[in-house]
Amino acid sequence: MATNTTPSNQKLFDLVKDASEGKLALPQFQRSFVWSPGDVQELLVSVFNQYFIGSLLVMTIDPSNPPFSVRPVEGSDIRDATLRGISYRLLLDGQQRITSLYYAFYAPNIPLKGRAKNPTRFFVDLKKFFEGDVDNAIFYKPKNKCKQDELEVGDWQFQNLKVPLTELLDWSGWSGKYSVWLSKKNAHQKLAEWTTDSRKVDSVFNYETPVLTLSSDGSGNYQLEEICTIFEKLNSTGVTLTVFDLLTARLYPKGIHLDELWNEAEESEIFSQFGRIDKSSFGKLILRCIGLMRGVEIKSKALINLSHENFKCDWRRAIRYFDEAYTRLTSLQDDGFGVFDQKWLPYTTMIPVLAALLARRDSLDDFKKAQAIQAIQWWYWGAVFTGRFTGPVETFTQRDYNDLTKYFEDNEQYPEVFREVHSGILRDEADFSLLQVARSGNTLYKAIMCLLALNDARDFRKNESITFSRLEDHHIFPRSWLRKNHTETNLGGSLTVLHNTIVNRTLISAETNRAISSKSPVDYLHDDNIIAQDKAREILQRHFIDDAGFQALDQNDYEQFLLQRQSAILTKIKSLFHGMPRPREIGGFKRD
Repeated sequence: MATNTTPSNQKLFDLVKDASEGKLALPQFQRSFVWSPGDVQELLVSVFNQYFIGSLLVMTIDPSNPPFSVRPVEGSDIRDATLRGISYRLLLDGQQRITSLYYAFYAPNIPLKGRAKNPTRFFVDLKKFFEGDVDNAIFYKPKNKCKQDELEVGDWQFQNLKVPLTELLDWSGWSGKYSVWLSKKNAHQKLAEWTTDSRKVDSVFNYETPVLTLSSDGSGNYQLEEICTIFEKLNSTGVTLTVFDLLTARLYPKGIHLDELWNEAEESEIFSQFGRIDKSSFGKLILRCIGLMRGVEIKSKALINLSHENFKCDWRRAIRYFDEAYTRLTSLQDDGFGVFDQKWLPYTTMIPVLAALLARRDSLDDFKKAQAIQAIQWWYWGAVFTGRFTGPVETFTQRDYNDLTKYFEDNEQYPEVFREVHSGILRDEADFSLLQVARSGNTLYKAIMCLLALNDARDFRKNESITFSRLEDHHIFPRSWLRKNHTETNLGGSLTVLHNTIVNRTLISAETNRAISSKSPVDYLHDDNIIAQDKAREILQRHFIDDAGFQALDQNDYEQFLLQRQSAILTKIKSLFHGMPRPREIGGFKRD
């Protein structure tokens, strides 16, 4: 083992001072400072009470050759590059606590969480502190609400004994000025009391905390896996490191700066168009794709050990195929997947498989490429409608990629997902119902919204597709009408679910939904202001409402409408697997 650990007690404010000077720095992979003013205040109360605030984990390093990329505490004006020559310790666990104390006592001109653009200033009411009312002695104010007298050493502070914590850093200086002020006022009794009370502040700065120090064995080597494991176990009060963070640390000594690669990737199509992307969760998806393309294990423990060799090339290749995956996911063409809004993406976790499969396809000859694209279509819809990625994601990610790539080369290698489609969706005996799907977060709900977009669902009033109109998720039979007129059912399940089922939802504009309001279908079907009479049947067919469904609508027959529309949607779903070969044997029946 190349890493030594040494426990000790150290003065807390020595660590804060080191952080202010850059002698104590943070690994670049550490998360940002996220505490609110209330969190900082609570910590300060604990420190002034000299309560235990938990242990800290630091690592000694060679300032000229740190094992990780490093950065200063939040708010510091020290340049990252400068740290390389002055930082001799890294703070692995305790960032939020040390940064909070740095913020309170050094007052950087940045806002805290939830405080918009205004920095926060922290104070101590010395009267309450000396009286033992520490819980109420610490308070804070937005900087723009502080009067100048409150922030400057002088009469106001001396009269009120409310002192910004920035002044406590030079406590002997402030205390001396206050003593002179009392002497000039001949307040000899208060001066005697002050000599005793001021020592209580000294005791705060002498507060010690347990520190576990990691150091190399003298060779300059560190067991990064051991360090990361220790960090994860001790990091209970902060934000847990992710696979992306840990790999960032592992690759840095090899000259690979994963944060820089991430910043580069932010210029790609999927980053710029696919909404807000979280580095830790989305970064892990990219790493899974790299693992799949390399043919290695993609569980978290294995991803941490991804080799640095050709990593930059593989990362950029993964990003390129993520972009192509995004293009296919959002395409409204026949071979697209209809994800016209990120909220309707059934599974984000499917993206690495899709991207890696597209990469594998490009290594095939033209004939096999065409077969591979069809197989990818079957896989995607099969995984979505069988709820496959609701299970253990890493397992199905690896299994599906391996199954499909084998199938690309030899269609006798039958993928497990195809087997599940046949047994769960395509068999006549399959019990596949949509009536109980009523939550917009449900995978099937999302997938059917995508199918509506692919089917060129158009607004009832404007007869415009989603390409030209903002179409949203709304009821077909209005919910308010159903509450009054559909108070019992023979279809099973609760009325609330049946009223909100995906079978009664479609894509129309908010304006059209307001025009429909609480009207019955028979009323709005014959209202030219809501749907053109000469186009009504054609428009509704794009919403999976066939002639039988139209007739049920025209009779306000909700239960019959649900049955007819469910049938139409299921027909569409089954058509997605047209041409998919049957397995040799499923539950006793033979391949044709």
